[in-house]
Amino acid sequence: MVQRKLTAQERDRLRRMIYIPDISVCYHCKKKDLNPEEKFCPDCGFPQLGTQEEQRNFILGHRIKKSNLREAKTNIIRARNYLFGTALLSFISFLNAGSIGIIIGLIMAAIYVGLGFWSNTKPFPAFLTGLIVYVTLIVFFGILEPLTLLSALFWKIAIIGALSYGLYSVKDVEKLEKEVELPNN
Repeated sequence: MVQRKLTAQERDRLRRMIYIPDISVCYHCKKKDLNPEEKFCPDCGFPQLGTQEEQRNFILGHRIKKSNLREAKTNIIRARNYLFGTALLSFISFLNAGSIGIIIGLIMAAIYVGLGFWSNTKPFPAFLTGLIVYVTLIVFFGILEPLTLLSALFWKIAIIGALSYGLYSVKDVEKLEKEVELPNN
C-alpha cells in the first residue's frame, strides 16, 4: 500500500497536537499518580482529559503568563535603576548649596543607593520607602521654601511616577508568580 505525503497544513496540525502517553502523569507539571477520572490536574489545573483545544489554550495561557512575568521583572529592574537615578539627582541638586548642601545631598543619595540595593531582596518595601522619603522631602523643603515646590517640577513628577511604577510592577510580579508557579519545579 502506498502512503500519501502529508500536506504542510496536516503536518502543522500533527505537530501542535498534545500527546499524553500516561494519563496518570500530568502533561504540564509532571505530577504522578493522577486519578484517571479527574479531568484537571489537582496541582496545576491542566485539562488532562480535556480536548486538544482546551489543552493548547492552557499551555498558551501559561506561556503568556510567563512572558508577562519576565516583562514585569524587567520593569522592576528599571524601577531599581530609577532609585539609583534619584540618588544621582538628589546629589546633583544640592551641589550649589555649599558644604551643608553637599552633605545633605550625599545623605539623600546614600539613602536612595541603599534602597536600590535593598530592592534586590525586598523590592516592595524599598520602592514604598523611596516614595515616602521622596514625597516627605518635597513637602519638608516646600515648607522651608515654598518656591522649591515648583522648581524641577517635571523631575519630581517623573520620580514619583517611576517609584509608583516600581510598586505596581512588584505587585504584578507577585501575582504572576503565584499563577505561573508549578509545584514540582
